[in-house]
Amino acid sequence: MIKPTDTDKEQFDIFLKQVMSHWQKPASIFDSYTTQRQKMMLDRLRLQAQIMLIVGLTVIAFFLWVNLQAAGKISALKIGLVVELIIGACWFLCQNNFGRRYPQIIFLTLCWSVTCIAQIGTALLFNVLEPRNWIKKICL
Repeated sequence: MIKPTDTDKEQFDIFLKQVMSHWQKPASIFDSYTTQRQKMMLDRLRLQAQIMLIVGLTVIAFFLWVNLQAAGKISALKIGLVVELIIGACWFLCQNNFGRRYPQIIFLTLCWSVTCIAQIGTALLFNVLEPRNWIKKICL
């Protein structure tokens, strides 16, 4: 019978370490891609929020200039300020841990703040809900 020596055990351990290192997934390629993708998305969201803040102020100024009555100016200012507050909150969240964890929520909020809030706010402020006749026909 052959007795194992310490050098045999050491050589076997070295061999196992080499084999195990080849079985492990090379994490650097995949992890670096996902971190680069996430960083690029956050940078784009920050840039988008900054551009939207500037454009939003311009749109508010335009609607204040176009509306002749004071009620129209106040309504445009209300809707514009709500949209600007939401965009500013998204820009602030892009710089925190929340933005790094959930960039998709910030993207969705930025998109909806421009489209849905402006439309819903206009409908509620001016009491203009479009399908009035259609709703009356269904309810009767």
